[in-house]
Parts: sequence; C-alpha cells; structure tokens
Amino acid sequence: YKQTVNDVANRVHVMRQINDTRKILNLAAGEVVTGAETWNKAMHDAVMRMADNGLTGFIDHAGRHWSPEAYAAMVIKTNIGNAATQAVLDRNAEYGNSLISVRTNATARPGCAPWQGTVIDMSGEGGTVTDGHGGSVYAYPVGATSYGQAAGIFGVNCNHTPPIPFIAGSSVVRHAGTVDPETSAANYELTQRQRRLERAVRQAKREAAMHQAAGNTDAYNAARQVVRQRQAAVKRLVDANPGVLVRDYGREWTYGYNQ
Repeated sequence: YKQTVNDVANRVHVMRQINDTRKILNLAAGEVVTGAETWNKAMHDAVMRMADNGLTGFIDHAGRHWSPEAYAAMVIKTNIGNAATQAVLDRNAEYGNSLISVRTNATARPGCAPWQGTVIDMSGEGGTVTDGHGGSVYAYPVGATSYGQAAGIFGVNCNHTPPIPFIAGSSVVRHAGTVDPETSAANYELTQRQRRLERAVRQAKREAAMHQAAGNTDAYNAARQVVRQRQAAVKRLVDANPGVLVRDYGREWTYGYNQ
C-alpha cells in the first residue's frame, strides 16, 4: 500500500515538473519570437527556472540523456522554428499557394541535405512548375521528403526554417546545387565533433560547480583546469575550420558555473 501511494505521488510530482517545464520553455520561445528577450537571455532564464523546480536532466524516448542547457536550447530553437514555418505556410495558403523552396547551408544534417535548394509542394501533389526564368523546376510532393520527421526538413533543431514561398512563374531557387553532398556531409560531421566537445565543456563545468558548492577547493581548482583544457579543444577545432564552424559560447554555458 505504501509503495503504491509513493509511486502515485512520485508520478504526480513528475507530471507537474513536466508541465512546469513545458510552460517555462514555451514562455522562453515566445519571448524570443516577440523580441522581448534575446536568445541567450531567454535560454539562461529558462534553465534557471527549471533548476529552481528541481529539474537537473532529461531522458527522451530514445534513451538519450539531456542536460537542462541542451534540452532548453533544443526546445526553444525548435519552437521558434515551428512558429516561423507555420506562419509562412499559413500565409502561403491564404494566397492559394502550396509551393515552398528550401534554403541551403553548408552543414546540413543527413535528413535535410537532399532537400536543399529544392521546391516542395505542401499539397502533396508535386509536378513540374515554371520558375522566374521560364525554366522547368520539379516540385517534390511533401510526402516524398523528410518533412514531418524529427531529424527531417523543418524538424527538431533544423537550420532551414522558415521555408521560402515559391511563386510559379516568378520565383527562382537560389543556390540550388551549389552545395556538394560529400562536402556537406563532412561539414556536418565537423559540427557534431564541435557539439561533442561542447558537451564535454558543460560536463566539466557542472563538476566544477558541484565541487565549489561542496566547498572542496582542490577538486574545484582541478575541475576548472579541465574546463580550460576542453574549451581550448573547442577553440582549436573552430579555428581549424573557418567558414564552417563558429564558436558559440552559449552552447558552452552551464547553470551554476560563473567563471
């Protein structure tokens, strides 16, 4: 009986934490969209509010572990992207247009790379359309793309949001075919190496903050040295790949570490 009561109480507590987290992250995304807060400020505030609620980490359905910083950044970015994408699709529909084009970037992930510089028909029909130069462009039916998948085009953490409306007879797809698939794949792997190094920096900062809170000066100083070493590794990777990687200190920030 006691075990059952405890299980129910724990589940209620967890559900409250989940609901509180959703409210916190939705509010943060809204603040960025409306211009009330900068990206970094909204993310930092969201993490601090989650920490105040006792949330120190997350495990998703795939079993991946997320720190509050990484989870907050992912959710806020995705919510902003979803809002921007939906706004474009809604306005497009108001004008009776179902065509969009996908912008390009040099570090596209595998689920997005094949659709860079293409035209997509959100009605699902697809077919050949005329561009602004009078040439023929194939519009892929949305069902044939990775749209709707978490790691697909306009999905979680996608850098291609928002889409660009494509007006048959007027629009031209910019930079179509300018990104070599092999180069894009290599660049994407570089971004993943940077993310792994950034996670290592955050982990070292969390350990340092833990030792500082415990008053363990020697361990704290040793952890700070590890932080500096891992930050140097990020810098070396970014400096070795100019034009592809950019140092983003926001992705290295950790709640409780103020050095």
